[in-house]
Amino acid sequence: MSVRTIHHNVTPNRQIISSFEHQCNLNNGCRAELDSHADTCAVNNIARIIEYTGKVAEVSGFSPSLETLTNIPIVKAAVTYNDANAGLTTILILNQALYFDDQLPHLLLNPNQMRMYGTVVVDCPKHLSNGKSTHSIITEDGSLTIPLNSHGIMSYFNVRTSSTKELEECHTVNLTSEFVEWEPYSPTFEEEERVYNCNNEYGVLKQIASINEEYNEIMDTLLVVYLISPGCDPVMGDNRAKQ
Repeated sequence: MSVRTIHHNVTPNRQIISSFEHQCNLNNGCRAELDSHADTCAVNNIARIIEYTGKVAEVSGFSPSLETLTNIPIVKAAVTYNDANAGLTTILILNQALYFDDQLPHLLLNPNQMRMYGTVVVDCPKHLSNGKSTHSIITEDGSLTIPLNSHGIMSYFNVRTSSTKELEECHTVNLTSEFVEWEPYSPTFEEEERVYNCNNEYGVLKQIASINEEYNEIMDTLLVVYLISPGCDPVMGDNRAKQ
């Protein structure tokens, strides 16, 4: 596969907050960890770079005292996932990912960047959900379910470098969007959440109003029965004339 440059652009600061402990052996493979503190998916030199987008980012850490990294390439990258149970090999494509070469010990996957594409991310461990959680990632096309493991509190799965043969022959799935630009600090996210909450509250109020309307209709019907048969209590069903 060829590597091509589209155009160049410097985007606003991107934050990557993650521990650099437990260095992986970058010659073999590493963990792909779910990390909501990394606002954009990030890859290391385990990944095969399919395309340099020409865009770069400035990346800052969790503390202002830490050095800001500049000119971090935004890339389209590929890694290989082996499903040991099914005996299948799948190429996972990470679009709009930050590339740190050998400066990152493991891949960092932002759950919401994947969700925006349609990838289902269930990051709650099974033991914290009484077994209700699948603790897995399901690709947007439904063709692959990746069970997640736990490294401390971090959810992850293992990946390795893709061979050229695998890139050409193996089933390939996207985890993030290639064409919808990922802007983690876009006000759109806040606005859509606000609209959803308002619509949800409206739906609840509408349901309550519907229940009240049905109740009023029932009471109107009972009142008509009461007026037609004044000796009968429409609620209690007893005949007051006999009391």
